[in-house]
Amino acid sequence: MPAVHPARTPLALLLPLLPLMTMPFTAPALAATINVSQLVTGTAEATPTYLPGSIINACSSACRYVNVASAGASTAYDITPGPYVVGAWPPAWGSAVPGLASVDETLAITPPSGGQTMDGGATGVLRRAEVRFDFMPLVGSVRRMAVQTWKTGSGASVVSYGIRLVTPPGNARRTYLEFVLPTATRGWQEAYYVGGPSGYQPFYTTPERLQTRQAVDVYVDGLPVWSSASNLLLPKRFNPPYSQRLRLDWDRPLTGGDTTTLFLGTLPAGQSYALTVVLRTDLRIEAPTCKNDSEYGVSYQRCHSQVEALSLPARSTGVTTGPYQVTTYKPDLRVYTR
Repeated sequence: MPAVHPARTPLALLLPLLPLMTMPFTAPALAATINVSQLVTGTAEATPTYLPGSIINACSSACRYVNVASAGASTAYDITPGPYVVGAWPPAWGSAVPGLASVDETLAITPPSGGQTMDGGATGVLRRAEVRFDFMPLVGSVRRMAVQTWKTGSGASVVSYGIRLVTPPGNARRTYLEFVLPTATRGWQEAYYVGGPSGYQPFYTTPERLQTRQAVDVYVDGLPVWSSASNLLLPKRFNPPYSQRLRLDWDRPLTGGDTTTLFLGTLPAGQSYALTVVLRTDLRIEAPTCKNDSEYGVSYQRCHSQVEALSLPARSTGVTTGPYQVTTYKPDLRVYTR
C-alpha cells in the first residue's frame, strides 16, 4: 500500500526553513529479497534460503548489457517535455556492464527587465534536465540524474539499464537480479519577499500546481514486476489551511545504499529474457509569480526554484593495462544464479 504523508506543520513554523529547504530522505535502508517469480514465470515459488557463504554464479556469457540515458526540459507545464536528448542511439550491446553517457538539456533564463539580481537561494537559478555519470574516480566527480526548474517549467531525466539473458543449457536455475537503490533528494525555494509592519516578515507564494516523481521500475520482457517511487504533489484545486504538499511513497524508501535483490524464479534452459531497470526523475510546476525585494542596497527577484534528483549507484572496477591499473565506475547491477 502507498504511504501518504501530508505536511501538516503550520506555515509559520516552516518560514525560517523555506529559503534553504533541501530534503534528503532519511528513512533507514534495509537489504531485501523480493520474490517476483509468479510475474516472471507464471508459477509462484517460495523464496529460497541459503547458508551464509553459499556459492553465487555470475551470469557471465549468458548476459549481454546495454545502457541508455536521456533528458528533456521545457519552459511550460508539460506532461512530456521533449524532444529528449539521448546519450547514444542506437545503443550497442556488450558482454559487460558499460559506462553511462552524460546528457543534459539546459534552457536559457531571461534576466528581469528591472535589472534585479535573480536569487534562487541554496537551490540556485537554473533550468536543466541532466544525467551525469563521471566514470573516473576524480575529486568532485558526480553520478546523478536531476531536473531543476525556475518559475514555471518541466523536465525529465531517464536512465535505462538493459540485460538480455539467455539461460545456459543444462538444469533450470534459480535466477536473481540485484541492484542498489539510488538516493533521492529534493529541494526548493518559494518566491518570497521580506517586509510587513516590522520590515522583517517573510511573505511566500506557493506554486499554483506541482507534480514530481522519483522512481525505480523493473521490467521483464516489457512487463512491470516491481516499482519503488516517491511523489510530491500540489493539485491546482487544493486549498488546505496551511501551505501543504502531498508526499506519496510506494514500496521501499529511496534512501541509497540499499541492495535490492529480485528472485526471478527457477528459469529453464535455453530461454531468452529481457530485463530492464529504469530510473526516472520528473518535475513539472506552474509558478509564474515572482517577488521583488531589496536588501542592503541590492535589488533581488525571487522566483520559485526547485530540484528533484536521484543518485546513480556505481561500483568501481579495475582494468590492468600493461604496468598500470585503471579504476573506473560502472552502474551497480548484476544477474546471477545460485
